[in-house]
Amino acid sequence: MNLQVIFATLGPFGTCHELATKAYIEFQEVHNAKVELFDDLLQALDLLRNGKVDFIIQNSAHPKVYELTEKYFREVFVIDSFLCPTNAMGVLSRRDVEHPRSLGLMPATQAYVNVKRWDTS
Repeated sequence: MNLQVIFATLGPFGTCHELATKAYIEFQEVHNAKVELFDDLLQALDLLRNGKVDFIIQNSAHPKVYELTEKYFREVFVIDSFLCPTNAMGVLSRRDVEHPRSLGLMPATQAYVNVKRWDTS
């Protein structure tokens, strides 16, 4: 019997977490893998505890990495580490705004952008 190996990671669809999870599965040649996406990795931890998922993939650059790997270090263990390219990211600006004053970005990407050009971010 060839049961599915379920990998949990952060969603939604198209995130760098999903990209990294699929790259890891391909690199490890896990042919019976399934990826499940979660809004919060602590939800995935509950499913891991109950045997509903087999592994959790978490990007180390995520601002809440400590919630899983540090707070629950007696329960969940880092078993592998790898480098993976991210999805392309960019800073976009509206053409109809001569001097953009605000910038929206994910907390995990704040170190990539010099936010001094904007009044708020």
